[in-house]
Amino acid sequence: MIKGIKQVIAINRASKPIHGYSKAFVWPVRSALIVVDSQNLSNLPELMKLKKEWMLKDPEFKTVLFTQKNECFPEFNGLKFGKDDFNLLGNLKTAELKAFADQPIDLLITFAQKNNAFVNLFAASCRAKLKVGRHIDSEKFLDMTIRSGDEVRVFTLELLKYLKQFNSN
Repeated sequence: MIKGIKQVIAINRASKPIHGYSKAFVWPVRSALIVVDSQNLSNLPELMKLKKEWMLKDPEFKTVLFTQKNECFPEFNGLKFGKDDFNLLGNLKTAELKAFADQPIDLLITFAQKNNAFVNLFAASCRAKLKVGRHIDSEKFLDMTIRSGDEVRVFTLELLKYLKQFNSN
């Protein structure tokens, strides 16, 4: 029952931006964060091509992985989190995750399964100037939704296209 309550609270909290961070996104992208879940880890290499496209170094381009309990991904060397990293009220429990979410970044990209309340809650907690994802149900906290389905290549191409248009404006 507590797991169900925790899920409902996470869904409700993710629907509201947690940080009152300025949405003054400015081109070019100087820092980016990609949040994926374990079901989409295979899509990470395609998303990592954005790092080269924007000529970012490791400190400016970070990745975060949401895992289920008992999943292990030794090949992933970024920050990992799961349901247990949130308390019953939907707040981050660990100082490392809190500090990570509090770092200001230009662009946050989520590429996770639909209705992943904890990925959404983490993304909503982050201080990003522009938040982009692929699911319409996440529009409450995203600034831009690219409806690409499971096609990660389409997602990245569309993201690049929209950001280039943003640059020209």
